[in-house]
Amino acid sequence: MPQIVVSYSADLEAHLDRAGFARKLHESASPMINAKLQDFKTRFLPIGEYVIGTGEESDRLLHVDFGLLDGRTEEIRERVGELVLELLRESLAEDAPPPVHITVEVREMHRGSFRKHITG
Repeated sequence: MPQIVVSYSADLEAHLDRAGFARKLHESASPMINAKLQDFKTRFLPIGEYVIGTGEESDRLLHVDFGLLDGRTEEIRERVGELVLELLRESLAEDAPPPVHITVEVREMHRGSFRKHITG
């Protein structure tokens, strides 16, 4: 926890500072949600095929699904969403081909159904 998935148009690969985004997000969100840095897990998934609207335009997408264990207030989830959006915008190079639809969803993961095991 938290579980973070960043999905992005594959042609944004060279225009997105993925490692920098993850480091800044982990460090900034950790005190906000009272989570240890080592508990953050961020995955990056380039998407080769997708459709936005009618599919006639060459729009791109950049979406973050931020899952955190339940118990945080709506205000904290909103603050996390704003933080993620800000860091995404900073991590996307100015020369990224426009337009890019940048979206964020902060969702609750239910403690009763979440499991974790670290080997070793």
